[in-house]
Amino acid sequence: MLDIRLFRENPEMIRESEKKRFKDPKIVDKVVEYDKKWRHVLKEVEKLRHRRNVVSREIAKLKKSGKDVRRKIKEMRKINDEIARKDEEAKKFLLKRDELRYRVGNILHCDVNLGNTEEENKIIRAWGKAKVW
Repeated sequence: MLDIRLFRENPEMIRESEKKRFKDPKIVDKVVEYDKKWRHVLKEVEKLRHRRNVVSREIAKLKKSGKDVRRKIKEMRKINDEIARKDEEAKKFLLKRDELRYRVGNILHCDVNLGNTEEENKIIRAWGKAKVW
Protein backbone atom coordinates (compact mmCIF):
# COMPACT_ATOMS: atom_id res chain seq x y z
CA MET A 1 0.00 0.00 0.00
CA LEU A 2 1.28 3.43 -0.89
CA ASP A 3 1.98 5.98 1.81
CA ILE A 4 -0.73 8.62 2.19
CA ARG A 5 1.93 11.33 1.97
CA LEU A 6 2.57 10.27 -1.61
CA PHE A 7 -1.10 10.85 -2.41
CA ARG A 8 -0.92 14.28 -0.78
CA GLU A 9 2.38 15.40 -2.29
CA ASN A 10 2.53 13.72 -5.68
CA PRO A 11 -0.83 12.35 -6.83
CA GLU A 12 0.06 12.85 -10.50
CA MET A 13 2.78 10.18 -10.31
CA ILE A 14 0.25 7.70 -8.91
CA ARG A 15 -2.31 8.64 -11.59
CA GLU A 16 0.27 7.97 -14.32
CA SER A 17 1.16 4.62 -12.81
CA GLU A 18 -2.51 3.64 -12.65
CA LYS A 19 -2.94 4.64 -16.31
CA LYS A 20 0.02 2.42 -17.24
CA ARG A 21 -1.71 -0.45 -15.43
CA PHE A 22 -4.87 0.26 -17.45
CA LYS A 23 -6.76 1.12 -14.25
CA ASP A 24 -8.98 4.10 -13.53
CA PRO A 25 -6.81 7.00 -12.27
CA LYS A 26 -9.85 8.71 -10.72
CA ILE A 27 -9.40 6.49 -7.66
CA VAL A 28 -6.40 8.65 -6.72
CA ASP A 29 -8.62 11.73 -6.68
CA LYS A 30 -11.12 9.92 -4.47
CA VAL A 31 -8.38 8.95 -2.01
CA VAL A 32 -7.20 12.58 -1.86
CA GLU A 33 -10.80 13.80 -1.44
CA TYR A 34 -11.54 11.43 1.46
CA ASP A 35 -8.21 12.31 3.04
CA LYS A 36 -9.09 16.02 2.93
CA LYS A 37 -12.51 15.34 4.43
CA TRP A 38 -10.98 13.21 7.18
CA ARG A 39 -8.38 15.85 8.04
CA HIS A 40 -11.04 18.58 8.06
CA VAL A 41 -13.24 16.63 10.48
CA LEU A 42 -10.22 15.94 12.71
CA LYS A 43 -9.56 19.69 12.93
CA GLU A 44 -13.18 20.26 13.93
CA VAL A 45 -12.91 17.58 16.61
CA GLU A 46 -9.77 19.20 18.01
CA LYS A 47 -11.53 22.57 18.17
CA LEU A 48 -14.46 20.96 19.99
CA ARG A 49 -12.13 19.26 22.45
CA HIS A 50 -10.46 22.58 23.13
CA ARG A 51 -13.87 24.16 23.71
CA ARG A 52 -14.77 21.31 26.06
CA ASN A 53 -11.60 21.92 28.07
CA VAL A 54 -12.38 25.64 28.31
CA VAL A 55 -15.93 24.93 29.50
CA SER A 56 -14.60 22.41 32.01
CA ARG A 57 -12.33 25.07 33.50
CA GLU A 58 -15.25 27.53 33.59
CA ILE A 59 -17.37 24.98 35.45
CA ALA A 60 -14.61 24.52 38.01
CA LYS A 61 -14.37 28.29 38.54
CA LEU A 62 -18.14 28.64 38.89
CA LYS A 63 -18.30 25.81 41.42
CA LYS A 64 -15.58 27.44 43.51
CA SER A 65 -17.49 30.70 43.54
CA GLY A 66 -20.74 28.89 44.41
CA LYS A 67 -22.62 29.89 41.22
CA ASP A 68 -25.05 27.79 39.19
CA VAL A 69 -23.29 25.51 36.69
CA ARG A 70 -26.29 23.83 35.02
CA ARG A 71 -26.09 25.94 31.86
CA LYS A 72 -22.39 25.15 31.44
CA ILE A 73 -23.00 21.44 32.05
CA LYS A 74 -25.64 21.44 29.29
CA GLU A 75 -23.12 23.13 27.00
CA MET A 76 -20.54 20.48 27.91
CA ARG A 77 -22.98 17.68 27.07
CA LYS A 78 -23.75 19.23 23.68
CA ILE A 79 -20.05 19.48 22.95
CA ASN A 80 -19.49 15.84 23.98
CA ASP A 81 -22.33 14.70 21.70
CA GLU A 82 -20.89 16.70 18.83
CA ILE A 83 -17.42 15.22 19.42
CA ALA A 84 -18.86 11.70 19.36
CA ARG A 85 -20.74 12.42 16.13
CA LYS A 86 -17.68 13.95 14.46
CA ASP A 87 -15.47 11.05 15.58
CA GLU A 88 -17.81 8.61 13.86
CA GLU A 89 -17.78 10.75 10.73
CA ALA A 90 -13.97 10.82 10.79
CA LYS A 91 -13.81 7.04 11.15
CA LYS A 92 -16.05 6.60 8.10
CA PHE A 93 -13.86 8.90 5.99
CA LEU A 94 -10.70 7.14 7.16
CA LEU A 95 -12.11 3.68 6.39
CA LYS A 96 -13.24 4.77 2.93
CA ARG A 97 -9.88 6.44 2.22
CA ASP A 98 -7.90 3.37 3.24
CA GLU A 99 -10.24 1.02 1.38
CA LEU A 100 -9.55 2.96 -1.81
CA ARG A 101 -5.82 3.18 -1.05
CA TYR A 102 -5.59 -0.62 -0.90
CA ARG A 103 -6.94 -0.81 -4.45
CA VAL A 104 -4.14 1.35 -5.87
CA GLY A 105 -1.13 -0.60 -7.16
CA ASN A 106 2.51 0.16 -6.45
CA ILE A 107 4.27 2.71 -8.63
CA LEU A 108 5.65 1.13 -11.79
CA HIS A 109 9.36 1.54 -12.39
CA CYS A 110 10.28 3.77 -15.34
CA ASP A 111 12.02 0.81 -17.09
CA VAL A 112 8.82 -1.24 -17.25
CA ASN A 113 7.86 -1.76 -20.88
CA LEU A 114 4.22 -1.27 -21.58
CA GLY A 115 2.21 -3.66 -23.67
CA ASN A 116 -1.50 -4.14 -24.19
CA THR A 117 -1.23 -7.71 -22.92
CA GLU A 118 1.26 -9.69 -20.85
CA GLU A 119 2.54 -11.45 -23.99
CA GLU A 120 3.57 -8.09 -25.44
CA ASN A 121 5.75 -7.27 -22.42
CA LYS A 122 9.44 -7.67 -23.16
CA ILE A 123 11.53 -9.75 -20.75
CA ILE A 124 14.51 -7.70 -19.62
CA ARG A 125 16.14 -10.22 -17.33
CA ALA A 126 15.39 -13.80 -16.25
CA TRP A 127 16.69 -15.77 -13.28
CA GLY A 128 16.96 -19.53 -13.36
CA LYS A 129 14.94 -21.80 -15.63
CA ALA A 130 11.35 -20.94 -16.32
CA LYS A 131 8.79 -23.55 -15.36
CA VAL A 132 6.45 -24.72 -18.07
CA TRP A 133 2.89 -25.05 -16.82
